[in-house]
Amino acid sequence: MRKTFTFIIMCMFAMVSLNAQTVNNLYVSPTGWAMWDELNDASSYQVYLDGELVAEELTTLFYQHENLVDGQEYKTTVIPVFANGSGESADYVWTKKSCDLYAGATNFTAGMINNVGVLSWTLPAVYKDAKDSKEGNWLHYDDGNFSMPVGLTFDGVTFESFKWAVMFPASDVANYAGQSITKVSIYDCEAFNGEVFIYEGGSSEPGTLLYSQEFSTTGSQDYMEIALSTSVEVSGSQNVWVVITNYNGQQPAAACADQGDSNGRWIYYEGYGWMDFAMLSMPAYTWQIRAYVEMHEEPVITEVIGAVLYRNDELLSELVTEEVYIDNEAQNDDEYTLRVVYAGEKDYEHYFMACPQTAKIDGTSVEENEIDDVKIYPNPAVAQLNIESKDMTHISIINALGQIVYDNNVGDDNAIINLSQYNDGVYLVRITTENGIITKRINIVR
Repeated sequence: MRKTFTFIIMCMFAMVSLNAQTVNNLYVSPTGWAMWDELNDASSYQVYLDGELVAEELTTLFYQHENLVDGQEYKTTVIPVFANGSGESADYVWTKKSCDLYAGATNFTAGMINNVGVLSWTLPAVYKDAKDSKEGNWLHYDDGNFSMPVGLTFDGVTFESFKWAVMFPASDVANYAGQSITKVSIYDCEAFNGEVFIYEGGSSEPGTLLYSQEFSTTGSQDYMEIALSTSVEVSGSQNVWVVITNYNGQQPAAACADQGDSNGRWIYYEGYGWMDFAMLSMPAYTWQIRAYVEMHEEPVITEVIGAVLYRNDELLSELVTEEVYIDNEAQNDDEYTLRVVYAGEKDYEHYFMACPQTAKIDGTSVEENEIDDVKIYPNPAVAQLNIESKDMTHISIINALGQIVYDNNVGDDNAIINLSQYNDGVYLVRITTENGIITKRINIVR
């Protein structure tokens, strides 16, 4: 009796342990593609969106959420199903982003060759996007009201270059430690060519130069922003100087009425060094120079890794890394949907998909997609293939199984391809030029 009781307890324990399993590495891309790792012994999976069942008896390790609202937060839940019950749920909270943020493919075509469907497209280049930045703050001393232009002249006729600046004490920028200056603004009172400098440290003159960038103004009589090509991080422990200089012009420095802080009215010229502008001008004036500080992160390079294909709204291939696909089950009037897939950082843009693009087989042979002045000969071919076309950039050859057997960049208007290593049969030659793409059928015979 004891042995039987023990056996029952062990079975119950095994059942509880089994049903306690949950999927690992659940992830949902910003465009709604959910994926997770395979779980041993799981017969299927259930997918919920915000608590509502959207898919059951799912045997794949992925699911595409559709028809959602951009900018809205969602929670995806995946539950594994076993022969004797369900496992534990795994949740992933994510925010929907618009698929049109990323470029789709170009030259997406579908056609038939010898009753075989041939799809081809051109993938976009990598995408570089800045991560979301929190709203920043303008640091400045001026009141926004332009009072007068200032220039440097000793004779009233010849104007010289000089520097004018504002300095933000460490005590004022301490709250911005770790953030970055991403742009500078000045009041544009005169057209001139100049340069902006950002320094850190120094109390009576700028300390260490962190960054400089040239710019030009137009005399718009309004504030203009100078977007920095490289953001400049603020340590928060040292004074920050924003210095402007002019290389031409007469009275390029814009000033407003004095706001009472000497750090808003620094000026420098050769032979005299840095000083308070109030020492030269009565009444004093404050420079109209501003610095924008924000929590800024460097751009993320998001790599294109391929495309997902659907036929008549049913998934045909999870990820195609090439730019051609052979569908042996294709029929006339089949409609294909392609979505370009990007692979950035996981939990940011990983498996982000561009918007769906469609192409339909209408009975027209792919080889009828013509580009002027393309010559492919001989056909049938025996030992070699000659291809002539202006501005060729790439040639691919695909066998009847959809395998790419030749794939090379081209830097000439003529190409000769050795065919000795290829078996007899029908092949597709895909030629990319600066004017478009053409796919032609060839026969190799011996």
